[in-house]
Amino acid sequence: MLKFKIPTDLVSEDQLQAGRAYLVDAEDQPVRGDLRLRGDTLFCERKGDGPVSLVLPLDVPGVGRVLVATVHLPDREPPYNLLVEVLRGLVLRAWRKKDDWGYAYRGPTPEFASGLDAAKARMARAMSLSPTDPEAALIAREAIADVLRLSEDLTLEHAHRGLLFRRDNRELAGLDFGCWVDLSCRDQAYHDRLFESFNYAALPMDWRTVEPREHEFQWAPLDFWVNWLTSKGMAIKAGQLLRFRSSSVPDWVYLWEGDFDSVRDYAFEHALRCVQRYASKIEHWDIATGLHVENCLKFSLDQVIEMTTMCCRVVKKNAPHAKAVLDLVMPWGEYAASNARSLWPLKYVEACVNAGVEFDAIGLQVFMGADGYPCRDIMAVSALLDQFGGFGRPLHVTAAGVPSSCEPDARDASQGKRDVALGGFWHEPWTPAVQARWVDAFYNIAVGKPFVEAVCWTELSDRPGHFFPHAGLLDANLEPKASYAAMLGMRREIWPETGIPEHHAVEQAKPWAEY
Repeated sequence: MLKFKIPTDLVSEDQLQAGRAYLVDAEDQPVRGDLRLRGDTLFCERKGDGPVSLVLPLDVPGVGRVLVATVHLPDREPPYNLLVEVLRGLVLRAWRKKDDWGYAYRGPTPEFASGLDAAKARMARAMSLSPTDPEAALIAREAIADVLRLSEDLTLEHAHRGLLFRRDNRELAGLDFGCWVDLSCRDQAYHDRLFESFNYAALPMDWRTVEPREHEFQWAPLDFWVNWLTSKGMAIKAGQLLRFRSSSVPDWVYLWEGDFDSVRDYAFEHALRCVQRYASKIEHWDIATGLHVENCLKFSLDQVIEMTTMCCRVVKKNAPHAKAVLDLVMPWGEYAASNARSLWPLKYVEACVNAGVEFDAIGLQVFMGADGYPCRDIMAVSALLDQFGGFGRPLHVTAAGVPSSCEPDARDASQGKRDVALGGFWHEPWTPAVQARWVDAFYNIAVGKPFVEAVCWTELSDRPGHFFPHAGLLDANLEPKASYAAMLGMRREIWPETGIPEHHAVEQAKPWAEY
């Protein structure tokens, strides 16, 4: 059993509840475990053998409340000092990424090297003290903040150099720079903001939206948007073609729960109708979204892979020139520590590759700052993209979002139940200015990766019914937030000569009434 001495002034019991703190094995795959806090000692008991790492949210001055991880540790009777082991984990991660990135773009700056040396010296000092010595925790606490700031500087420097390299070598001419569309919105201001900011749009094709009742189809909103976007020269992605979360599956499908063959046949018919209807106008299809964790009909692993394979074949046969994207939600996979029926995202991709699923790209949804979507530091985001880029397939960020406020959001799809306060924050509690800084940092990181072909923001506005709280680039009245200006600035950084993607139509947008 692992034991940690916890600084109770830094880590509260609610931060250690299931889903907010968890254990990972040597491959960083979450494992089932039982975490119990007794006084100032955290007891971590898990099934299986081998060293594990503790991942938990930590308040770090100047960095925010972000998830951090200890090094991988073996069981022992005496307790470890939590902050010292977190510091060791952060130093090791920074050292590894320095080496990973050291052969590209001339390596890290001298300031990073000297700063990391200073942090290593303080780590050595803290490790020389007893785990119960308060001085060890104080030394580690200060060094943790310094290492996280150094890690962020290294990440952003690497990202900026990568972006410049791709731009100078004209690798960004075909980059897809997009946003999800609210199918119900036909406001002229919404239309104008979308057209001036992005070169592609993602349209949700949830089964429940298309066929809310059996054999009754709602094509009008999709037809309208597909025709309008096509007329403007904007590329289109179809998202969530198959997504088995409860809010995406029609109620009538539950009549067949437990009958996989029937559900698969109905799902096949839904996918086939959508692909055949829009095959000539849509360039990318998210063939399966979140099947590795969102499994409201309780499919087995083999059934999940079969459903993924089926949907991919529908796209490949009926839209052979389009790209099929395997879309992953919650890509760090923290849910696997408590959900025994789920698959770790990396294992799901590996299973699809081994099963011969013919997908063209991997999609990642990156959300932070609300309950169930814990905030992470910038280096963790960059490392995640590197990890999935290692499969040798193009990478699409199919949705990204953070809040612009810490207040409850009654307009989101959960009607304020997705608590922003429990998701942590980056640098400072969420405000429009913090959201804008995160947009700038995240897009620099994503666009700077040579394998990233598309980046898509989650929602254009905070109109009622949006997925993630306060994540829109426009407020509920369609007025721009600071993040909207940051997005326009990022577009100019990518395409500095014209500010307009090459395949974006430059004609004057027509009024809504003409469509």
